[in-house]
Amino acid sequence: MQPSTARAATTETKRKDVPQSSTWFHQRVAGSSHILVLGLMALGSVSEAQPAGDQALGVQQLRDLAGTDRWAVYPHNPVLQPGAKGEWDAGALGSMTVLKVGEVCHMYYEAWGSLGKEGSGADYQTLQIGHAVSPDGVHWVKDPANPVLCKGTGKDWDKDGTWDPFVIYEDGQFKMWYGGSLSDRCDWGYAVSTNGSHFVKKGQISHLGNVEDDHVVHDKAKGLYYMYYWDRAKAPWDQVMKGPPAPSGLFVAQSKNETDFDFANATRISIEGQPWPGKYSHVLRDNNRWVMFYGEAKLRGKPSATGMAVSENLMDWKKAAFPLIRGHDAEVIEAAPGLWLMYFGPDGCFDMPGCDIRVALFRGKLDDPIRTVSAGARNAGMEQDQSDKGRATTVERTKPDHTSEVPNQAYPPEDPRQHWGHAASGDLIHWKDLPYATYPNPEGMCFSGNIMIAGDRAAAMYHGIPGGENDCDIR
Repeated sequence: MQPSTARAATTETKRKDVPQSSTWFHQRVAGSSHILVLGLMALGSVSEAQPAGDQALGVQQLRDLAGTDRWAVYPHNPVLQPGAKGEWDAGALGSMTVLKVGEVCHMYYEAWGSLGKEGSGADYQTLQIGHAVSPDGVHWVKDPANPVLCKGTGKDWDKDGTWDPFVIYEDGQFKMWYGGSLSDRCDWGYAVSTNGSHFVKKGQISHLGNVEDDHVVHDKAKGLYYMYYWDRAKAPWDQVMKGPPAPSGLFVAQSKNETDFDFANATRISIEGQPWPGKYSHVLRDNNRWVMFYGEAKLRGKPSATGMAVSENLMDWKKAAFPLIRGHDAEVIEAAPGLWLMYFGPDGCFDMPGCDIRVALFRGKLDDPIRTVSAGARNAGMEQDQSDKGRATTVERTKPDHTSEVPNQAYPPEDPRQHWGHAASGDLIHWKDLPYATYPNPEGMCFSGNIMIAGDRAAAMYHGIPGGENDCDIR
């Protein structure tokens, strides 16, 4: 697309009944984070996700909540919830982007006015983009001017919805790339704002159809913008959901400015070492290399996990850790030096009614060894281990089935049969992975069961499948 074409259609997004209190978004925030929160509370706009008496957390408090060898899920999640019945965002929230400008964190997110279990076309036509701010990254207040990027009207290209926002702040502007329209008419648009709340649309910048999940990186050293996105036309869901080997729908296009991406010569991206195709890409620069947080490409309502990949050139990616958390659409910011916040949607809730936004915290360097999540109590039997000085232990069954809700860790890579892993904790919060507890022999796989402690011995009872057969017995 030529630059003149991209910028020809300049549309101011229309909002109805914007309260006068929205002027606080247009003013420079002064004073402490606590003063900011009190000021927002006075507007009566505090998200229902947080009790009204909560105070903003300081950096040290956030560091205390953060994990050092894995991402620690914030104990008071969710941090942002759908609105009340009848409100513009009552159906569900999703596809958030978060950035920090000065001392204020900004979140942009897509929201459904209504969303049923089946996800009809009419539901998707209620999608619009909202905005919230926070002094600490965990206490969020919705913008009274929401939705800040409305869907179009009449013959506008985005009249059937606006969604998947991605925003960066540079040159004194909030620059937003977003998705518009529906189904095979889905494409990308561009909008700008000087205050983060009042956006002006600059027009449609692609004519691809069937796209979703955008993320833009500005490599200032090379003078290039990179847009990562998922192309459904080149990775049909009926093929993707069959599992490996499946085509990747993740692509990256380049541009010398914000709008003229060369989609015709976009490059298909695969993540080395990641069997299931990755999407929901979020890319940032850390320690002289590029880091991508990504999720498994799954249909709405299906379990999904988030992992991390690394690259030296933004094109060739290699898996570094998977899974980090159970959840989708992860977006990461560095809230303070060495303090990282990951925002995500809960596992199995992608495009589902009531989906909210949550956060996990990590303290350290992203290239530090980061442990993957444990399957936890979902598939575990847990007893007080009297032979281990009161430590609680959990034994989990694991298998490399990438369609399963159980992470594929703790098994020898040369033998993928399902067995039991083992973890221990002194406080039921921080867990340490231990060598696997049982391994199939002579049975083919080990399934759910429980463990009992008798003196200095542990007895396990579980279902096992004899080698090569499909029936279960008890061992």
